[in-house]
Amino acid sequence: MRVLVTRPEASAERSAARLAALGHLPFTLPLFEPVHQPDAAIAALAEEAWSAVAVTSAEAVRALGRAAPLRLYAVGEASAKAARDAGFADIVTGPGDGAGLAERIAADGVDRLLYLAGSPRMPDFEQRLAACGVSFLSVDCYRMMPVALSDDEFAARLVDAAPDAVLLYSARTADRFFALGGAAFLPRQAFVVCLSAAVAAQVPAGIPVRIAAAPDEKKLFACLD
Repeated sequence: MRVLVTRPEASAERSAARLAALGHLPFTLPLFEPVHQPDAAIAALAEEAWSAVAVTSAEAVRALGRAAPLRLYAVGEASAKAARDAGFADIVTGPGDGAGLAERIAADGVDRLLYLAGSPRMPDFEQRLAACGVSFLSVDCYRMMPVALSDDEFAARLVDAAPDAVLLYSARTADRFFALGGAAFLPRQAFVVCLSAAVAAQVPAGIPVRIAAAPDEKKLFACLD
């Protein structure tokens, strides 16, 4: 199956390798790219006494570029792996969603949490932390920016390589894919696979959609079967 991966380039290449190992024919079309801005996070780590840090994306760990001698709460396995690779030793892996991670942090009694965040982001993690009474500070350490891509360049990437399936990992990516005219390049039998219902909400009516059973890549890939 020809599978289009729309993640940022570095992540897309890793996803493509996993898809190829499963027997698919992946190709990539990054629509956003991370711009790392670690200075504020590094300063916050140096200046405050934190009980723990939290991340809801692997990109936040890569943006930080270093480990810290603190417990790290990771939203799911991908961000936990990034933390291990960066040298964090004490890692708690969450259930794959921000609200669930916040509830685990609250249950553990964390009272001074540094959230290493990206921009823009969904508010569910911070909202749930506040509802649970957790004291926290959010610090942006990267920003997702659109890849410079004209309509003609977008079309050229797809016209000779129509996908059987398109993987959409975020609502912003889904919105941009279809705003650039992605629907016109989908064969009749093609479908899109979304990481969550929030992502699927950006897919135009009439396009077949499959939604991962949980917001992780293994469940996303399972929708290709």
